Amino acid sequence: MAACTPRAAQVHASPTPQPTAILTTPSTSASPEASPVSSPSHVFVIVLENRSYAQVIGTSYIAALAQQYGVASNYHGVSHPSLPNYLAMTSG
Repeated sequence: MAACTPRAAQVHASPTPQPTAILTTPSTSASPEASPVSSPSHVFVIVLENRSYAQVIGTSYIAALAQQYGVASNYHGVSHPSLPNYLAMTSG
C-alpha cells in the first residue's frame, strides 16, 4: 500500500494496531452442515469467433450447453488478432 500513498504520508506513518482476540460462545441452535463442493473433473472452453453472442447462443445445441453448464459472458478480448486473446484466456 505504500506505493498508493503520497510520499509525505509515508514519512510519518504510525504502526497499525494489532487485532485482539474475541471470545464467542457456541450457538445452541443446530445448523445444517454444508456439503463439500466437488471440483469438476474436466473444464471445456468453447470459443466461437467472428459471430455475435446472439448468433452463437441462438443455436439450439450451444443454448442447451449454456443452460446446463454455464456461460462466461463478461470476457472481453485484450488485443487483436486472436492469438493474444487465447494466451490471455488460458494463462491468465
